Amino acid sequence: MHDDIKVPMGRMRIKENKPGLARLLWPRLLAKSKEELANDRVVTPVLERVLEVRQIVARLTGTGYALQKE
Repeated sequence: MHDDIKVPMGRMRIKENKPGLARLLWPRLLAKSKEELANDRVVTPVLERVLEVRQIVARLTGTGYALQKE
């Protein structure tokens, strides 16, 4: 079970700003994901989903797929 981030932020009397929080946490998530990929040990749920989506895209489009950055 996961609590909403509003609960601890409210307890600390921090104004809710989920996009700002995401920007602050992104560098750590990216570093952790790269480390997991390098060690071939994926345990972060969001990285697991990204890899699943990449596999689905590969199956649907053949070998010439690419995820592009906008």
